Amino acid sequence: MKAVLLSFFRIFFLCAAVCADTFAAAFGFGAGQIRIPTGSALVLSAVSAAALAFSILAAGWFAPFLPKALVSWLPCLILCGSGLFKLFDSALKRLIRRLPQPGREISFSFLQMRFLLRVWADPAAADTDRSLILSTGESVALALALSADGVAVGLGGGFSGLSPWAVFFCCTALNLFCILAGGAAG
Repeated sequence: MKAVLLSFFRIFFLCAAVCADTFAAAFGFGAGQIRIPTGSALVLSAVSAAALAFSILAAGWFAPFLPKALVSWLPCLILCGSGLFKLFDSALKRLIRRLPQPGREISFSFLQMRFLLRVWADPAAADTDRSLILSTGESVALALALSADGVAVGLGGGFSGLSPWAVFFCCTALNLFCILAGGAAG
C-alpha cells in the first residue's frame, strides 16, 4: 500500500509540475478574453498528456540498451536540466518574442518551428485567426508548444519506471483542471 501511495504522489507531482505552464497559458487566455471551448480543452489536455506519456514509453524502450549506471543517474540529470531551463525560461521567451514575424499573418502549420516557438513564448499567439476562441487546431499547436518541457521530464520519469498510462490519465485530468482554473482566474 505504501509503495502504491508513493507511486501516486510521484506521478501527481510530476504531472503538476508539467501542467503549471498550461495554467499560466490558460490564465493569459482568460485575461485576454480568449475562450477555450470544451473540445479544444480536451484536445489540449490529451495532446500534452500524450507527449509526456510517449516520452515515458520511449525512455522505457531505451533503458535496456543503456548502462545501468547511466539509467540510474539520467533521470536526475534530465530533471535538473529541465529545472535549469525553467530558471532561464522568461529570458528565452523575451528573446523569441523579439524575433521578427515570418510575415504579416502567421500561417498555421505544424512544421513551422518559428510559429511553435512564438506560441511557446506567447500562448495568445495560438489564436491565429484572432477570433477570441481557441479552435481545436489552434489548441493542438498550443499543446505541442507547451509539451516541450514535458517531453524532457517524461524521459526522466520513464527511466525511473513510471507507468505511462497512469501519467497520461493523471496529466489529462490535471491539464483540464488547470485550463478551467487558469481561464477562470484570468
